Amino acid sequence: VLGKSSMDMVIIAVVYVMRVAVVVGNLLIILVWSKSPDVRDLLSPFIVALAFADLLVGLSTLFLMICFNISQINNDVEYPGLAGAALASQICASIATYASILGLILISVDRFVSVLHPLRYSSLLTTKVYASAIAASWIASAILALVTKDYLFGSKSSTSIATISLYFILVTLLI
Repeated sequence: VLGKSSMDMVIIAVVYVMRVAVVVGNLLIILVWSKSPDVRDLLSPFIVALAFADLLVGLSTLFLMICFNISQINNDVEYPGLAGAALASQICASIATYASILGLILISVDRFVSVLHPLRYSSLLTTKVYASAIAASWIASAILALVTKDYLFGSKSSTSIATISLYFILVTLLI
Protein backbone atom coordinates (compact mmCIF):
# COMPACT_ATOMS: atom_id res chain seq x y z
CA VAL A 1 0.00 0.00 0.00
CA LEU A 2 1.39 3.34 -1.01
CA GLY A 3 2.65 5.63 1.74
CA LYS A 4 2.68 2.99 4.47
CA SER A 5 5.76 2.16 6.53
CA SER A 6 6.93 -1.42 6.82
CA MET A 7 5.74 -1.54 10.44
CA ASP A 8 2.26 -0.41 9.36
CA MET A 9 2.23 -3.13 6.73
CA VAL A 10 3.20 -5.78 9.32
CA ILE A 11 0.42 -4.62 11.66
CA ILE A 12 -2.12 -4.65 8.82
CA ALA A 13 -1.00 -8.16 7.81
CA VAL A 14 -1.26 -9.45 11.41
CA VAL A 15 -4.76 -7.97 11.78
CA TYR A 16 -5.87 -9.58 8.52
CA VAL A 17 -4.49 -12.95 9.61
CA MET A 18 -6.28 -12.62 12.97
CA ARG A 19 -9.58 -11.78 11.25
CA VAL A 20 -9.26 -14.75 8.92
CA ALA A 21 -8.43 -17.01 11.90
CA VAL A 22 -11.57 -15.78 13.71
CA VAL A 23 -13.70 -16.54 10.66
CA VAL A 24 -12.18 -19.98 10.04
CA GLY A 25 -12.24 -21.00 13.72
CA ASN A 26 -15.88 -20.06 14.26
CA LEU A 27 -16.89 -21.60 10.94
CA LEU A 28 -15.24 -24.87 12.02
CA ILE A 29 -17.16 -24.84 15.33
CA ILE A 30 -20.45 -24.36 13.48
CA LEU A 31 -19.65 -27.07 10.90
CA VAL A 32 -18.53 -29.63 13.47
CA TRP A 33 -21.63 -28.96 15.59
CA SER A 34 -23.95 -29.28 12.61
CA LYS A 35 -22.37 -32.50 11.25
CA SER A 36 -21.68 -34.49 14.43
CA PRO A 37 -24.52 -35.60 16.73
CA ASP A 38 -22.01 -36.49 19.46
CA VAL A 39 -20.71 -32.92 19.53
CA ARG A 40 -24.28 -31.58 19.50
CA ASP A 41 -24.88 -33.39 22.79
CA LEU A 42 -21.76 -31.84 24.35
CA LEU A 43 -22.03 -28.27 23.09
CA SER A 44 -24.86 -26.03 24.13
CA PRO A 45 -26.74 -24.29 21.31
CA PHE A 46 -25.71 -21.07 23.05
CA ILE A 47 -22.07 -21.80 22.20
CA VAL A 48 -22.97 -22.28 18.55
CA ALA A 49 -24.98 -19.04 18.59
CA LEU A 50 -21.91 -17.32 20.07
CA ALA A 51 -19.72 -18.83 17.33
CA PHE A 52 -22.18 -17.56 14.70
CA ALA A 53 -22.16 -14.05 16.21
CA ASP A 54 -18.35 -14.06 16.35
CA LEU A 55 -18.23 -15.32 12.76
CA LEU A 56 -20.35 -12.33 11.70
CA VAL A 57 -18.14 -9.96 13.68
CA GLY A 58 -15.08 -11.39 11.95
CA LEU A 59 -16.61 -11.23 8.47
CA SER A 60 -18.05 -7.74 8.81
CA THR A 61 -14.92 -6.22 10.32
CA LEU A 62 -12.77 -7.96 7.70
CA PHE A 63 -14.98 -6.50 4.98
CA LEU A 64 -14.83 -3.10 6.70
CA MET A 65 -11.03 -3.25 6.77
CA ILE A 66 -10.96 -4.11 3.07
CA CYS A 67 -13.27 -1.16 2.29
CA PHE A 68 -11.06 1.16 4.34
CA ASN A 69 -7.86 -0.08 2.68
CA ILE A 70 -9.39 0.29 -0.79
CA SER A 71 -10.36 3.87 -0.03
CA GLN A 72 -6.86 4.58 1.33
CA ILE A 73 -5.03 3.23 -1.72
CA ASN A 74 -6.47 5.76 -4.15
CA ASN A 75 -7.75 8.80 -2.29
CA ASP A 76 -8.55 10.59 -5.55
CA VAL A 77 -10.74 7.76 -6.94
CA GLU A 78 -14.37 7.48 -5.84
CA TYR A 79 -15.79 4.00 -5.44
CA PRO A 80 -19.58 4.06 -5.83
CA GLY A 81 -21.35 2.23 -3.05
CA LEU A 82 -18.26 1.81 -0.88
CA ALA A 83 -19.52 4.18 1.82
CA GLY A 84 -22.90 2.44 1.95
CA ALA A 85 -21.27 -0.98 2.10
CA ALA A 86 -18.99 0.20 4.90
CA LEU A 87 -21.96 1.57 6.89
CA ALA A 88 -23.88 -1.70 6.42
CA SER A 89 -20.80 -3.58 7.58
CA GLN A 90 -20.51 -1.35 10.66
CA ILE A 91 -24.15 -1.95 11.58
CA CYS A 92 -23.76 -5.70 11.03
CA ALA A 93 -20.63 -5.72 13.21
CA SER A 94 -22.48 -3.77 15.89
CA ILE A 95 -25.45 -6.17 15.92
CA ALA A 96 -23.14 -9.19 15.97
CA THR A 97 -21.03 -7.68 18.77
CA TYR A 98 -24.09 -7.16 20.95
CA ALA A 99 -25.25 -10.69 20.08
CA SER A 100 -21.84 -12.00 21.10
CA ILE A 101 -22.02 -10.25 24.48
CA LEU A 102 -25.56 -11.50 25.06
CA GLY A 103 -24.43 -14.96 23.96
CA LEU A 104 -21.82 -14.96 26.72
CA ILE A 105 -24.54 -14.04 29.20
CA LEU A 106 -26.72 -16.88 27.92
CA ILE A 107 -23.84 -19.33 28.30
CA SER A 108 -23.33 -18.12 31.88
CA VAL A 109 -27.02 -18.60 32.67
CA ASP A 110 -26.92 -22.05 31.05
CA ARG A 111 -23.96 -23.08 33.21
CA PHE A 112 -25.60 -21.58 36.30
CA VAL A 113 -28.78 -23.61 35.72
CA SER A 114 -26.76 -26.78 35.11
CA VAL A 115 -24.98 -26.35 38.45
CA LEU A 116 -28.03 -25.21 40.42
CA HIS A 117 -30.43 -27.85 39.01
CA PRO A 118 -28.34 -30.70 37.60
CA LEU A 119 -31.15 -33.26 37.69
CA ARG A 120 -33.73 -30.99 36.07
CA TYR A 121 -31.36 -29.27 33.64
CA SER A 122 -32.56 -31.08 30.50
CA SER A 123 -36.21 -30.50 31.37
CA LEU A 124 -35.65 -26.80 32.13
CA LEU A 125 -33.58 -25.94 29.08
CA THR A 126 -35.50 -27.43 26.19
CA THR A 127 -35.05 -26.76 22.49
CA LYS A 128 -37.88 -24.22 22.69
CA VAL A 129 -36.13 -22.36 25.53
CA TYR A 130 -32.83 -22.35 23.63
CA ALA A 131 -34.48 -21.08 20.43
CA SER A 132 -36.49 -18.41 22.27
CA ALA A 133 -33.47 -17.14 24.20
CA ILE A 134 -31.27 -17.02 21.09
CA ALA A 135 -33.98 -15.22 19.08
CA ALA A 136 -34.53 -12.75 21.92
CA SER A 137 -30.81 -12.05 22.15
CA TRP A 138 -30.60 -11.29 18.41
CA ILE A 139 -33.70 -9.08 18.53
CA ALA A 140 -32.28 -7.22 21.53
CA SER A 141 -28.94 -6.89 19.71
CA ALA A 142 -30.62 -5.40 16.64
CA ILE A 143 -32.55 -2.92 18.80
CA LEU A 144 -29.41 -1.92 20.68
CA ALA A 145 -27.38 -1.55 17.49
CA LEU A 146 -30.02 0.64 15.87
CA VAL A 147 -30.49 2.75 19.01
CA THR A 148 -26.75 3.30 19.39
CA LYS A 149 -26.00 3.64 15.66
CA ASP A 150 -25.94 7.45 15.70
CA TYR A 151 -23.85 7.52 18.86
CA LEU A 152 -21.32 5.01 17.56
CA PHE A 153 -21.07 6.10 13.92
CA GLY A 154 -22.51 9.57 13.72
CA SER A 155 -23.50 12.65 15.60
CA LYS A 156 -22.73 11.57 19.19
CA SER A 157 -26.05 13.17 20.17
CA SER A 158 -27.41 10.03 21.83
CA THR A 159 -27.27 9.88 25.59
CA SER A 160 -24.98 7.13 26.77
CA ILE A 161 -26.84 6.74 30.07
CA ALA A 162 -30.07 6.00 28.19
CA THR A 163 -28.23 3.50 25.99
CA ILE A 164 -26.69 1.73 28.97
CA SER A 165 -30.06 1.69 30.75
CA LEU A 166 -31.74 0.20 27.70
CA TYR A 167 -28.99 -2.41 27.48
CA PHE A 168 -29.44 -3.50 31.09
CA ILE A 169 -33.24 -3.55 30.76
CA LEU A 170 -33.00 -5.79 27.69
CA VAL A 171 -30.47 -8.09 29.37
CA THR A 172 -32.68 -8.34 32.47
CA LEU A 173 -35.71 -9.17 30.35
CA LEU A 174 -33.68 -11.73 28.43
CA ILE A 175 -32.61 -13.52 31.60
